[in-house]
Amino acid sequence: MQFDKVTDVLIHIDLLELVEDKKIIATIPLKYTGAAKGVKEGGRFVSKIKSVKVKTLPKHLAETIEVPIDDLAINENIRIEDIKAPEMEILNSPRIPVASVVMTRQLKQEEAAAAKK
Repeated sequence: MQFDKVTDVLIHIDLLELVEDKKIIATIPLKYTGAAKGVKEGGRFVSKIKSVKVKTLPKHLAETIEVPIDDLAINENIRIEDIKAPEMEILNSPRIPVASVVMTRQLKQEEAAAAKK
């Protein structure tokens, strides 16, 4: 509750609801872990989505959802359906790409030069 400092009149009140047994919708940021195989081969990692919308019980909420990218090769994507989030239902479309490793300009030029030989 918030009261006026001079007159002591009630200005504002917050009413809270206990939601332990009710699923809530929240946006949780993604945290990419590991080093992508494609980056080691000369590609560039591109993060396309920074967070996902989930539906879960409050006790299962986490600060971040970890997404391992170790097996990500050049020209491959990680999609929403590939994210493992136990006890959470991800509400984003499952086919949306989350992250990928793309070819750099230099790598494209090297491949073109090798193809001409």
